[in-house]
Amino acid sequence: MKTLVLINPVDKRRTGFSQDQVSKFPPLALGVVAALTPSNWKVKIIDENFKEARFIKADLVGITSYTENVARAYEIAALFKENGVPVVMGGIHASMCPDEALMYCNSVVIGEAESLWPQAIKDFESGFLKDRYKTADYIDAAEIPHARHDLFHPLYWYRIIQTSRGCPHDCDFCTVTAFNGRRYRKRPVEEVLNEIESCKSNYKSFIFADDNLIGNTPSDRARALELFKGIVERNIKIEWFSQVTVDIADHPELLYWARKSGCRILLVGVEAETNDGLEKLNKKVNQRKGGKLYYRKAFRIINKHRIAVLGTFILGLETDSKQDIINRANFIVNSWVDAAQTSILTPFPGTRLHTRLHGTEKINCTNFPNDWHYFRFMDLTYNHPELSHEELATTIERAWRIIYKRRVIISKAIRTFLVTRSFSATMWAYHSNVRYRRDVLEQPVRRLS
Repeated sequence: MKTLVLINPVDKRRTGFSQDQVSKFPPLALGVVAALTPSNWKVKIIDENFKEARFIKADLVGITSYTENVARAYEIAALFKENGVPVVMGGIHASMCPDEALMYCNSVVIGEAESLWPQAIKDFESGFLKDRYKTADYIDAAEIPHARHDLFHPLYWYRIIQTSRGCPHDCDFCTVTAFNGRRYRKRPVEEVLNEIESCKSNYKSFIFADDNLIGNTPSDRARALELFKGIVERNIKIEWFSQVTVDIADHPELLYWARKSGCRILLVGVEAETNDGLEKLNKKVNQRKGGKLYYRKAFRIINKHRIAVLGTFILGLETDSKQDIINRANFIVNSWVDAAQTSILTPFPGTRLHTRLHGTEKINCTNFPNDWHYFRFMDLTYNHPELSHEELATTIERAWRIIYKRRVIISKAIRTFLVTRSFSATMWAYHSNVRYRRDVLEQPVRRLS
């Protein structure tokens, strides 16, 4: 029996939210790859969220990574290659930068694994592993297998399941369309429910790792409703979190059944409250809704269904002045958003933003692969058209001190409870704010040396 070792690398140079025990998510991609591997293989997962990767005997190694931890992934790949073990890399970064990845591994899986991994295994078994495996087209979501949840570390707080892939929107900063495409593909509801039931006995907290759980069309929303009702009808007792667009507030039946099925908090992509910012980000779904007043109304409607709102906001937009950044911080404090994820505009490989800034030589991190660890939403990686590096860094740090004041976090928690009358929704939001506070305030924003 051959042995496949799958590795989830973690760059330890950074601490904070991504290293917080409750914020760590199981490596879903590795669970899917394990499920796609023939039964005559023994599969192990080494997860650096809990244990540092060391060399162990294996016939083949598979490594996934995000941009921020790819330098660590390359270190691990070298460790196994030096000991004669072939290494295959996949995931978003290797898919966007395959030429770079091939400098450190034997083979790269470019795109979604479902249509590629079975062939890569066959080729390896026959002694003809190719250097690249590239997706010709996006798979039908019905082909997504149940992940091997049994291989995930038992100390993870959540179980993670994906119910759909792709996003019809084409936001300038987002990697989703580059990796999963713009066609919204939905897994069969019965398959999703079966997967939840297969791993819910020891886990009550779930993440639906969709980029937009409710989709963009009436049929998409009908399918989401079917999922929520299915959880209730099967009497599946879980609490869950997912991502949606702000217009879920226009669909009270969806919100009612979301809460009834266990939803406690929803991540809503706000990004900016100004039309200039939204236009530059190509965030059209929010532009159509009219900005600040709609956001406040939407947050209140979601709250009235006893669900908290985790809003995502971007600081340091190309259109931002120093005052715009402070205004965004004040909007977050004074709006009815329950928790705030505030990130710095980051040009990830594969995004339209990266292509545009790279073409004008505005990206200021160029010592790759080492500099990739700055691509984590919490450092400055591009040159702003109007503000100096120091001005931008100082203003963002000031904004974070406004947003994550202890009294602001506490007052938001009190308000969340008063409006939702849900202790669990309040705790999901409160702890999110506490973890984000720790992440952004414990380390200064990167300055150019």
